[in-house]
Amino acid sequence: MNLKIPVNRMITKPNKFDEFYCTQCQLSINRLKEMAEVNGSKEMFTTLRGNRWMNIYEITDDGFLIMRRSTGKLTWKLDLHILFRVHDLVHEGAVDLDSHEIDSVEIDDVKKVTTWGGYIAALLKHLKCNKVTKRE
Repeated sequence: MNLKIPVNRMITKPNKFDEFYCTQCQLSINRLKEMAEVNGSKEMFTTLRGNRWMNIYEITDDGFLIMRRSTGKLTWKLDLHILFRVHDLVHEGAVDLDSHEIDSVEIDDVKKVTTWGGYIAALLKHLKCNKVTKRE
């Protein structure tokens, strides 16, 4: 299943990048920074199945997320705008909190989420993100 979603359909549009927050769950720039290993509390959370631990390693100043896997290795950077867009899709009911479904999301006709589905799903679940509106 490939979902082609235009980026400009975001529910939450902050005036400034640092002001992003959601009123439906705990996702916000400040919350992500608090959870990070670098300059934060190194808050751990589990994969969707609950069998491995992971954490946010860093939220970079240029707007990227880096995670630390249970193996200790770091992931490549994910643009936070992509995370926020997937978050909005979950709230809209267009995407479920499923790693394979998130992996298949295309934003502006480009697969930008491939290999991040499990990380994004686990993080959004930890932040109590779920469907707010009905799927059509």
